[in-house]
Amino acid sequence: MTKSSNAIAGGKSDWFDTEIIRQRAEVEKYPPAMDFLGWMYQEGRGLNRDYRKAFMWYERAKLAGFENSRGSTTKIFNRLSNSERAAVEIQLAEDIERLRSEASKGTEGQAGYYSQNFDRIKLHILRQQNDFNFFKNKKKRAVR
Repeated sequence: MTKSSNAIAGGKSDWFDTEIIRQRAEVEKYPPAMDFLGWMYQEGRGLNRDYRKAFMWYERAKLAGFENSRGSTTKIFNRLSNSERAAVEIQLAEDIERLRSEASKGTEGQAGYYSQNFDRIKLHILRQQNDFNFFKNKKKRAVR
């Protein structure tokens, strides 16, 4: 992955370098590749710029235990439209639920590793669901 990531970061990549990173992130679930894929989407390197996908891959890397993220998910989240925010929050909530389910069943592999990192992911929707006043305040803001 180092050769491909260096080529992408240096702006001298081809489609094959991009596919190596995507393979490592999507199929092998390698946390540094997940983070790098998020950066690629954020900067538009080797892929079309897509902040929604950048946010998703950064958060998945965090969930997998990657600590030194290249990007700020808070800044990216603030760039998303309301519908994109809702989509990423729902997708991450589903990812967490699936991984928790796999971990509770004792499924081997990444699920056990991920289960140790559930608290690290900052899902705005989950915090909002735990805040009783959030929906009441949201309704008031919508009426204004």
